[in-house]
Amino acid sequence: GFVGMATSAPFPMSLARLFASTWFVLRLICCGPTIVEGARNRRSRHTSRQPHPAASSANNNYNNRRNGFSPNADMYDGKSGTESFYERNSLKSPPLISRATRRRRRAQEQEADLFDIGDGDGVNDNITELDLIVEEAKDGKDAASLLREDLIPRGTYDRHAYPWDYAWHGQDEETRTGVPVEFNINFHRVFSVDVIESVLDLVVWLQIAWTDPRLTWKPEEYANLTKTWFWIGDGGAGGETSEIWTPDIELWNLEQGLRESFADAYAIVNHDGSVYWSRPGHLRPACKFYGLDNFPFDTLTCAMEFGSWMYSGKYMRLVKRAGTGFTMGGSETAGESYNEFSFADEDPVQCVSHVYPPYPASPEEDWPVLMYNVTIQRSWEPYVRGYITMQVLLNIVGFSAFWLPPNCGERMGLSITAMLAAVAAEIVVAGK
Repeated sequence: GFVGMATSAPFPMSLARLFASTWFVLRLICCGPTIVEGARNRRSRHTSRQPHPAASSANNNYNNRRNGFSPNADMYDGKSGTESFYERNSLKSPPLISRATRRRRRAQEQEADLFDIGDGDGVNDNITELDLIVEEAKDGKDAASLLREDLIPRGTYDRHAYPWDYAWHGQDEETRTGVPVEFNINFHRVFSVDVIESVLDLVVWLQIAWTDPRLTWKPEEYANLTKTWFWIGDGGAGGETSEIWTPDIELWNLEQGLRESFADAYAIVNHDGSVYWSRPGHLRPACKFYGLDNFPFDTLTCAMEFGSWMYSGKYMRLVKRAGTGFTMGGSETAGESYNEFSFADEDPVQCVSHVYPPYPASPEEDWPVLMYNVTIQRSWEPYVRGYITMQVLLNIVGFSAFWLPPNCGERMGLSITAMLAAVAAEIVVAGK
């Protein structure tokens, strides 16, 4: 067949095909057994190959875990040569209990009394107090888990409602003031100032405190726990991921709302029902700046207005926390350095309470707010060095053309160049 295929082509091509076909047949006849034997040897070496040490160790660990032995047990008795987390922090390590052991203990608890096995003295000598604490934590029966479950039972606690009867208790129906909400802003630094858009950006810590009578407990019933933490997400009031009720507070003259510019955080709940919620973020009010006529020696003032967007003063009323409603700094990273704007040296923030009268649609409900007047000052030194001094020099150079001889042809070009440079500098400064 090979010969026939070779002879059916033209002479040069058929001759080449004939030689190639002959070489292939001879190699197959002579070397075929050797190729087959090599393949068999490779297959035998593959089947007899020993497993990798890491794979053998993983298999041993898996078998050990199935037999109720933890391969990491030496981490807690100092045999591994690596200091554990508990040793580094001087903590007592919890006992390691395998899954098989836990299942066996749970089965024993269902069949017999866990605290009285064997001798009938009411005490199990094989289980320590620390073992019981760890077991309760794994089953969700520790004090912290039970406290959260008792405070906000599923289907009972409504995070969208507040017991207003508690807030109105003992008040006259015509002069109800609602639940007081303490409000405080810790001013961290001036982030940016956009004079053209009239927007001020401040880095602050927003702190809110209120009381919820549904979140009270006796500490002695929960291992003397005096506080716990609940998540407040999605910006606060009415958030889908929030666990408890949150006051509805908004920046009225906003450029960006508090829900978008502040991070979500946990709230601290004390056993007396007091709730404290603090979170960092940005305040971006739309300002009506005062003091721009003194540029670049100006001191700008921006007013911010905070209040409830949903609840009137009959249901909720903002009050200044600690009597002032604001604090300054309090952190090593607070303040500015080499920044164009900073808080004023004298009276940087003023907070006053203001009450808007009732609207015609609701004549019995007023609207209390907190007004913050923030004063910032501009760093005028760069403008004096780079703008005012330059303008004076360029004007002097421009008028120097009158002092040059009339036969000097470059005096007109000097005056025009100085005038154009002064206009360009003014355009750059006006653009800021």
